[in-house]
Amino acid sequence: MYLYVIKGNNRDASPELVRKCLKDYAADKAIDLPDEISIIYAQNGKPYFPDIEQIHFSVSHSGDYWACVFERIPVGFDIEDLNTKKNRFRLQDRIAKRYFTQEEYDYISKNKGDSFFEIWVRKEAYLKYKGTGIKEGLSSFNLVKEGKLLSELEDTFIESFKIYPELLGAYCANDRLVLEKVVEYECN
Repeated sequence: MYLYVIKGNNRDASPELVRKCLKDYAADKAIDLPDEISIIYAQNGKPYFPDIEQIHFSVSHSGDYWACVFERIPVGFDIEDLNTKKNRFRLQDRIAKRYFTQEEYDYISKNKGDSFFEIWVRKEAYLKYKGTGIKEGLSSFNLVKEGKLLSELEDTFIESFKIYPELLGAYCANDRLVLEKVVEYECN
């Protein structure tokens, strides 16, 4: 899995950034790209390359960070900028109580710290992987069992990891992935 991280407010430039990162990924993997790179959104809103079936991607943004992963298999990915979120404990508690399962809420209450965000990024990554988005409902599946975060759900793997001390990420795929490369860009 290749991860591209850009710091700066880049939400409006997302398709251009995806194409830029795709060219780097394809060059490293010796994959020929068409002259025109189209990004289409499925009925459920999940973006994909209609003319490049062997490359899958997922985009996320939080705070000042924009990130995208590329892989040869379908993948869902999410990030959270912990610096912009830490001072919202009451909001986190209300969200967890309302939208998470009871086991997840208990896990957050017991573990404090970044436990809310560990669950949040995993849930988002899973829903992006499935292509359903948040409309499926965050409480429609459980990521905690016997007080521990699950790394497998149905036939998928879900793992979270620190990208930077302040940036938490998670991916979901039907196979365990290895983070092969991290590419960082600065945007003004």
